[in-house]
Amino acid sequence: MRINFKNIVMTSTFLFLPAKSVNMAQTVKYHPAKQICCPSIVDVIKQRRKKIYDFLCSPLVKMQEMEAKKPLNIIKMTKPSKDLDISKTKFVGSPQFLNMFLSGVMKGKGEQFIKAQEKHGINATFLIGIANLESGYGLSSYAVKRNNIAGMRNKQGYMYFKSVDDCIDKMAENLKRKYVDDGLTTIKQIGKRYAENPNWANVVVEKMNPMYSASKAMVYNFEK
Repeated sequence: MRINFKNIVMTSTFLFLPAKSVNMAQTVKYHPAKQICCPSIVDVIKQRRKKIYDFLCSPLVKMQEMEAKKPLNIIKMTKPSKDLDISKTKFVGSPQFLNMFLSGVMKGKGEQFIKAQEKHGINATFLIGIANLESGYGLSSYAVKRNNIAGMRNKQGYMYFKSVDDCIDKMAENLKRKYVDDGLTTIKQIGKRYAENPNWANVVVEKMNPMYSASKAMVYNFEK
């Protein structure tokens, strides 16, 4: 895999190496007296990238290094907050980016979240924030046994869905019909009706933050 370290250094606010350092010799220097190998500049950058990964990723959400592909590395996101209007903001970018934050039964479903955004007008990263919270990153029993990644319930209890794709669509439709159409458009407003937990909005924002941080830090590459 080829990594454009120069772009990473110049765009990431987390890396403090000067841009010119990427042009330095990248060979490993050996000191016989100390019998150690000094890390090359590439190794230093890799170490700092790893620290960023550790910061961005929980044990259940592993960001993946993927091969760069031209137009896919354009990501536009609005900074998450409780006052974010999820009906007037949207994720702009590749589903491969979203896939880095999806695991369990939601693995590889980035395209479905984008389709739900386009169909119902609900921010895709907000949908993922809810799904990661309500489904335990796609690993809860309701997610695995009922395809219910949204914590959606009816009079009989937690709902069954024929597929995860179906649940993603129904979650976005439900948010549009029962919340946005009623004038509840911010995460804080939605949280008061969506969940009993008064801290729900804060936790959803917390689940969205790694995506925003990654979009700004430019610590990702995309597959073909």
